[in-house]
Amino acid sequence: MKALIILPYDGFFMPIEDLLISISKRFGEEKVCYISLNKTYTYLSGLLEKAGVSPKAVLVVDVASKAFNPEDEFRDGRGCIYLGPQDVISGLKGVQERLMRGEFMHVIVDSLSSLMVYHTVNEVMDYMKGLADISAIKGISLYFFCGISYSPVILNGLERAQVLMAKQHDNEFLLKFGLDMLMEIEEKIKKATEAGDMAKSRELYDHAMGEYRKISSNDIDENVRKEVFRRFSECREKMKAP
Repeated sequence: MKALIILPYDGFFMPIEDLLISISKRFGEEKVCYISLNKTYTYLSGLLEKAGVSPKAVLVVDVASKAFNPEDEFRDGRGCIYLGPQDVISGLKGVQERLMRGEFMHVIVDSLSSLMVYHTVNEVMDYMKGLADISAIKGISLYFFCGISYSPVILNGLERAQVLMAKQHDNEFLLKFGLDMLMEIEEKIKKATEAGDMAKSRELYDHAMGEYRKISSNDIDENVRKEVFRRFSECREKMKAP
């Protein structure tokens, strides 16, 4: 799982078609969910066709069309879901359920700065954390575009939320949320168990359960919490196996 904040470079964002082509080349047929607050589905479908990206590989959540044309009616299709800008966070519950089912392995949010026009910084932080929790247990990559003017607000909000940030390039920050670290412990338990080091496995398991109990039910989606518990239960059962 990878989560990136992407800022404009020399005043410009990376062209979205370049990012999608890069994902397509590296990961083949893995599907992308592209949440667009700035580009309409009509514009994007033409852009992707010219770039040679299969429309079947991308689900577009089009927030821009209703923002630009609030009186018009739009019908969802196989490759597109339409949402109003004020409803984007609440309206993405269905998308998050599809993420839990493993339907998409890459999520692009374009952009956090546009999202901030319609939502408070706390609402945006909670939404980012919700996506990050799902991505941590499903191995989904997240790409958050953010304009320069809103980047201090977003980065300060992430710092207050105790999200670890590492600057990769002048315009990229790698993010690590709390659940990422818990899932890293799961990987260490698996490796120790496979190596037959049960004492180490139990030590790591006890540490993981201590961290798990610190997570408030208000801080994490119930389905995510159940999935985390299920996975550590599997680790415990494998430690018992002869």
